[in-house]
Amino acid sequence: MGERVGVGKAQISKIERGKGLTIKTVTKVLDALGMSASVVLKGEQEIDKNVIAYIVAAISEFAEIHHLSDFY
Repeated sequence: MGERVGVGKAQISKIERGKGLTIKTVTKVLDALGMSASVVLKGEQEIDKNVIAYIVAAISEFAEIHHLSDFY
């Protein structure tokens, strides 16, 4: 799996434990497995500020990877 994703055994171990994940790494793992993923956002009464910060960071990383930052 590490070869298909382009990372070493240590990184695969981190991924399996849910650590060290980035949008780029998740995309590579999904591609290697021939899978896709989607995220459903639903309204909550109370939202943790850390969750919002994570979502903003994930969207920013996605935009950077796909060179979308030039559009806004």
